[in-house]
Amino acid sequence: MENEFLNRAIDEKKLSHAYLFHGETSFSKLKMAKEFYKKIIEKDLDNKEKVFHQIDNNEFEELLIIDVDTKEIKKEEIIKIKSIFNKKPLLASKKCYIINNADRLNKFSANSILKFLEEPEKDIIAILIISNLNILLPTIISRCQLISLGQKVAFDKKWSLILHDESKEEREVKVDLAKNLFNDILFDSKKVIKIEEELVKEYFFDRNEYIKYLNLFLVFISDYINSFIEKKDNKFNLEKLLLAADIIGEEMDKQKNNVNTNLSFCNLVIGIGGLE
Repeated sequence: MENEFLNRAIDEKKLSHAYLFHGETSFSKLKMAKEFYKKIIEKDLDNKEKVFHQIDNNEFEELLIIDVDTKEIKKEEIIKIKSIFNKKPLLASKKCYIINNADRLNKFSANSILKFLEEPEKDIIAILIISNLNILLPTIISRCQLISLGQKVAFDKKWSLILHDESKEEREVKVDLAKNLFNDILFDSKKVIKIEEELVKEYFFDRNEYIKYLNLFLVFISDYINSFIEKKDNKFNLEKLLLAADIIGEEMDKQKNNVNTNLSFCNLVIGIGGLE
C-alpha cells in the first residue's frame, strides 16, 4: 500500500475509526481498502499468508464487505454489519467493514450507518468507498477521515457542476462572493450577522439559489480539509470544518421541508460562528 498518510497512521498507531476513500482512479479502491486492512492487522497474525488469501477472496471472518449489484444499499445491509460486529474480534486486533459504492446508500441505510459511525467501537474500522464526494451526506463525511485517491477534481470543475445553468462570468462572481462570505462566517461571524438580512434579501431569497450557496460552502470545506491533511495550510481547524459541514448538511435537509431561508441562514451563521 503506497498511501503515505495511511502508512503513517498505522506506524504511529493513530488510526481513525472510519475512513472515506474518494476520487476517480484507474485502480481498485476496494483492493486498496483490503490492502489497508491487511497492513493494520499483519503484526497480529500467525499465518499471514493464509489470512491474506482469505481477505482477497472475501472469506476472512473479521472482514465484511458490502458490495451490492443493486441500485441501492438497503438498511438491511447495515443491520447485517451491526449483528456481525457485536462481538469482539478473535482472529485479529481489529474487525473491518467496507462499504463499496457508498453513494448507493439510500435515506434509511445512510441514517443507519450514520448512527453506527457516531458510536464507534475501538476495535472496529470502517472504510467507505465513493467516487463523487458530493453525493454522500455531509454528516457521514464529517465522521470519516477523508482519503483522496487518484487525480483530484479541479476546483473550478466542482463549482461549475453546481452552477451549470449560469454563464462563466456569473459563476466566477458567485464563487468569489460565496468564498468570501464563507470565510467571514468561519473567522468573523459577527460581521456577517450585522448584514445577514441584506444578504438574504439580495442572494438567498430564492430557495434554489440558497441551496447552491450551501453546496458551494461544502466544496470550500472539502478543499480546506484537503489542504489541512496535506499540510499545505494550517490556519484551518479540522474539527471546526467537520462540525461546520454537519451544520450546513442540517440546513440543507431543512430546505426539503421549506424552512425559511432567512431563519436557516441565521442558524447557520450562529452555529458555525460559535464553533471553537
